[in-house]
Amino acid sequence: MLAENYNKLLMTLNFKKIFISNFSYLILILLILPVFFINVTDSHDWGGDFAQYISQAKNIVEGNPHYETGYIFNEKVPAFGPRTYPPGFPLILSVPYSFFGNDIKSFVYLITLFLFLFALVCYKLYRNYFNRLISLLIVLVTVYNPYMLSFKSEVMSDIPFSFLFILIFLLYRYRQKTLFNGFVIGLLIAFLIQIRTMGYVFLLSVFVNYLIILFGYKSKNADKPKVLFKYHLVIFLTSVIFILIFDYLLFPIPAAYSYSELWIFENFSDNLLKNLYNYLTELKWFFEPDVGLWSFSTIIIASIAICFFILGLFKNIVKKFSFMEILFIIFISVTLIYPYNGGVRLLIPVLPFILIYIVEALSESEYNFNFWKINFVSIFLILILITYINGAYKIIVNQKFTTEGPQKPDAIEIFEEIKNNTSEESVVAFIRPRVLALYTKRRSVSNGKRQNMQEIEEKFKEVKVEYILLHHFFHDKSLIKFLKLKHTELEVMAKNKTFTLYKYK
Repeated sequence: MLAENYNKLLMTLNFKKIFISNFSYLILILLILPVFFINVTDSHDWGGDFAQYISQAKNIVEGNPHYETGYIFNEKVPAFGPRTYPPGFPLILSVPYSFFGNDIKSFVYLITLFLFLFALVCYKLYRNYFNRLISLLIVLVTVYNPYMLSFKSEVMSDIPFSFLFILIFLLYRYRQKTLFNGFVIGLLIAFLIQIRTMGYVFLLSVFVNYLIILFGYKSKNADKPKVLFKYHLVIFLTSVIFILIFDYLLFPIPAAYSYSELWIFENFSDNLLKNLYNYLTELKWFFEPDVGLWSFSTIIIASIAICFFILGLFKNIVKKFSFMEILFIIFISVTLIYPYNGGVRLLIPVLPFILIYIVEALSESEYNFNFWKINFVSIFLILILITYINGAYKIIVNQKFTTEGPQKPDAIEIFEEIKNNTSEESVVAFIRPRVLALYTKRRSVSNGKRQNMQEIEEKFKEVKVEYILLHHFFHDKSLIKFLKLKHTELEVMAKNKTFTLYKYK
């Protein structure tokens, strides 16, 4: 009896299966560890998003309202960014900030850690569709793409958001529908929304999925109605409660600081078609890195990838419509109607789904050739990895140089000039207002590059601009024209090779 129970215990533990499964994760970890040594820099470009995130993290650490960053929003040019971002990502950045201050390298290590975690959850996702080899190769294709290696040096919310997005998808799609799991999923969705408001897409997708189940489209595989109702009710209630806690108790934001002012729906149909074309082009470019003389090979590979993505998506919608398709369609729909094209980075959360559609379609294309079925897909993925080599090499070589941005000597010099020789109440006009606000502790506003002179003057007078900082190499024709018109009212306060600081007389 004892021996029989012992044998049952061994069968239950299944050491061989556990070892093989964990060994594949060990191999995966070893293969993606190099990301911690690639493109970890101590400088940043001029993009303003990173500065606003860091400013909000600084405020959280110092106990100030997180939205008071010194950035003055210009309603005429909302594309520069909203008045404030949700507190989730600044809250994440507040951890390294509390130890290292405004240290770019510490933030880049944090983003790299999230890319590492993103790779792990992607592998877990891919294993539900493919064998270990294919799953490992797709993870490498995801992580070592030159765009991803380059983008991970940006202090942006996209990669942390993508990690949490896929993690929640795994929990909702593959975990048991218990009330505790529903609570965890609801809590994570609430925090996902705090990182980026795009997280509402997940909550909407869960609701749509429940409605589809409720009306019987999945009646054969559906759990008991009461269990599903309680499970989804816990998800929704938990999400709503914690969203309210974040928005009204922990990190309240004034009603005026609304994202709605970014949603401009003029020429809606034109923008929709333009975004569709742009995102397809940029997705194709994702699979088309720089390989020098062999660029024709990446054009072929990228074209194959896009074709099989469309085929795979269509096949899944028709044959096995699931929560992944619901989430993907709603996510892409919202992305397409967003008035501003954010580039490939906005597609990172659903990039794993896109790769699944590509590989599934490739596998189906070889259905009648069983001997080649796996080899064909493996060879295609390996070819993609080979095309990454040149781009990855350039990133590794260039990472030792200071990025053109606020860490350049000329920028440091002019920012010190502003800090030392202007009052704390001063307002400075600059093409990168959020960066200037972070590095000088002065309020800052920007004009638009295509604004007319009257709009620029009205805004400058409204916010009481005292100084104008011109970057010689940003092609801001409107500001240059404005400076020429107002040259009698301005005097040069400081100047170097890159900047000129003007002061109103």
